[in-house]
Amino acid sequence: MNLQSVTLADGTIKDWYLGTKYFSLEYYLLLIQRFIQELGGGLLLFLLGFLYLWKTKNIYYRLVVIWLINILLYLVIFNNLNFVHNYYQLPVYPAITVIIVFGFIYLKRKTTNFHIYRSILFICLITYYFYSFSIERKSYASDVQLTKRVMAISDVVEQCTEEKDKIIYVWPYADPNHPTVLYYARRIGYNHDLFELDKIGEILKQDKDVHNIVIYPVSENFKTDIINYLNKVKINISEKCFVNDTLILEVI
Repeated sequence: MNLQSVTLADGTIKDWYLGTKYFSLEYYLLLIQRFIQELGGGLLLFLLGFLYLWKTKNIYYRLVVIWLINILLYLVIFNNLNFVHNYYQLPVYPAITVIIVFGFIYLKRKTTNFHIYRSILFICLITYYFYSFSIERKSYASDVQLTKRVMAISDVVEQCTEEKDKIIYVWPYADPNHPTVLYYARRIGYNHDLFELDKIGEILKQDKDVHNIVIYPVSENFKTDIINYLNKVKINISEKCFVNDTLILEVI
């Protein structure tokens, strides 16, 4: 891992929503949406399991309630992490799994005909499988396209810059926590949002070792606008490379 790239690119924590999601309806609706998507056909068994525990009010019900209260506290306290990444919800799923098991038990006790019981389980499992497969297929297709684009940009950076060069990589909605292009191009530098070009000057004033500005995607018209803007703010640059909508400017 290009640790220096990560350190340089990780210049802000504004995207981690620290302390901003405690009372956010958007956050809690997002959690519900994720649970529904990831449970798929298991959602029916989860609801049946919770209904069974609610009706019996046995010791397991009390344990599960205590468990769920602790999970709720976890989701509230670490709201910013859970909002950004769904894998922070992994501690929730052991409790959900236990409740689903009680769903199996409830279904078995309520269904005297074994064939009906087996058919319902089959429908739940097949629904879960195809629902999960459809979600993963969309995600995989998106990841493949993104990876191809990133690798193409990285190849241009490798070809048009020296290994010792420090660069600013500018692209739409750049995430400073994911310097993927820097990693694959084996360069150190900064990630920067394409829609905040005015801040490039601040970086260049603070870091005199930056040699190149990499911008993607760039049309011919946009390329002219960028060069004119940088000249206007007295950043001396020259066009070094323009390949596959990737523009590389050398800082003079």
